[in-house]
Amino acid sequence: MTETSKTVGVAMPREVEQLQGKPCRSCGTLLPLDARACSCGALTDNATFRERAEFEVKQWRAYKERATAESA
Repeated sequence: MTETSKTVGVAMPREVEQLQGKPCRSCGTLLPLDARACSCGALTDNATFRERAEFEVKQWRAYKERATAESA
């Protein structure tokens, strides 16, 4: 076995920088580890309780608007 065959599949230092991060659960965009929200609007594990509560209220209000528009 040669040295090159042992390193197959290993990220190069330049690629490791790009791989560090966490994908968004909604859209899959790679986010920095300290990100609180994605550009798609989804929250990450780093979001505070207040941010999560605000997000849930916003989602609920949007749902209620859609429900009233459909029933009218």
